[in-house]
Amino acid sequence: VSEAKTTATIHFDINLEGYETNSVKDKTVTLGKRVVEPSVYILEDNPTNLNVYGWHTDKDFTTKWDFKKDKVQGDMTLYARWVELFDVDYYVNGVFTKTENVFNGDLLKEDATLVEGFRYMGTYTNDDYEEKIDFAQPVTSNMDVFVLRSEGLYLSDHVEEGELSSGSLSENLVAYLGT
Repeated sequence: VSEAKTTATIHFDINLEGYETNSVKDKTVTLGKRVVEPSVYILEDNPTNLNVYGWHTDKDFTTKWDFKKDKVQGDMTLYARWVELFDVDYYVNGVFTKTENVFNGDLLKEDATLVEGFRYMGTYTNDDYEEKIDFAQPVTSNMDVFVLRSEGLYLSDHVEEGELSSGSLSENLVAYLGT
């Protein structure tokens, strides 16, 4: 009588020629369990800023492996997909606010939270605020993004029932602003 197999071996194919990377060891995983995503990176100069965009069950990258959801069903090889990573620098009313790393081909998302407490007035391609960002166009290079907000605080005249349950408007405003 043979025993049923209860584990699987996962091989990670770095899938990158011309660069030296850290090594990633095969993992043995209990069938029906998830496998932990390995950390892999280039050890030398990386002029095109290549980073792992995900792991796939095939070299053509048709089926992406979701490390948070997918469960191991048997022995397999996962292939690293490398994609250039770009820096997107955000400026709010001309002041640098943050840098976001975005993979080549991904889309930016409109982010009004950058102007919390102020009226969001749009996201633009330059600091003269003439051309709005087309969020349907993929990122293909490093870029600067200019977010325009109102100069003064923006207070909505819409108050949900019970929202200002105690205190005066000025007390609540001070509490909201954190001063």
